[in-house]
Amino acid sequence: MRYALAAAPFVVAAVGLLALRWSAPRAGVVALLTAVIAAVLGSDMGVPGLLASAREGSGTAARVLYVLFGGLLLYRVLAAGGAIDAVSAYLRRIEPRPAALALVVVVGVSPFFESVTGFGVAIVICAPILLGAGLSPLRAAALASWGQCAVPWGALAVGTVLGADLAGLSLEALSDRSALLNLPLYPLYGLATLALAGGRAAVRAHALEALGLGLAAGVGTLLTSVLIAPALSGAIGGLCAVAAFLGSRARRLGAAGAPG
Repeated sequence: MRYALAAAPFVVAAVGLLALRWSAPRAGVVALLTAVIAAVLGSDMGVPGLLASAREGSGTAARVLYVLFGGLLLYRVLAAGGAIDAVSAYLRRIEPRPAALALVVVVGVSPFFESVTGFGVAIVICAPILLGAGLSPLRAAALASWGQCAVPWGALAVGTVLGADLAGLSLEALSDRSALLNLPLYPLYGLATLALAGGRAAVRAHALEALGLGLAAGVGTLLTSVLIAPALSGAIGGLCAVAAFLGSRARRLGAAGAPG
């Protein structure tokens, strides 16, 4: 019975969003009310306990909201100023081959933007880059979604903040372990990106670079989590992959000119 009550808010939210086509605010409010009812029926905490839980949850929610607000504001500013279009065009000038460009987008550019903005904004940014590289809409959409590989650190690691809070762990401990588990996955993301973007020929041509960029992203993420701050792990890991990508194309940088 307790398991059913615990799952009820998630089920209500899923049914509301997917089946009933509710808006996100409406589904969220109904799911919250469901959670309150489930807490009353499934425990003996009483009104004082509910109020204490509400205060604690409000504090966690506030931490998430201020990060999401900053990330979405950054995206709007960059888009309005033309920075996103400039970066997209610059990357295409440096690397005209679709598979190689998709590689740095998935393991470098997308993790960076997802980490500093969250909310899936990286998909909005990266899909046009991939389309501009000549990939089909379906492949561009799939690869842009694969770019969410740094999701533990999306929106400055708010998901890890929530997970650590719910599990009773420190943010640092959970982030470090997540980074360690993700370390071997980044190279696999790179190889999978090549396979989807260009098939076996792309894998044969760029496999070593996929491994190198993946390791750069993974090691950068891990070291940042351990030595600097978990919130910056995904962003710096993505920048490490981008730096490795640009470093291997140093001769093309001058010919490509400055972004803009």
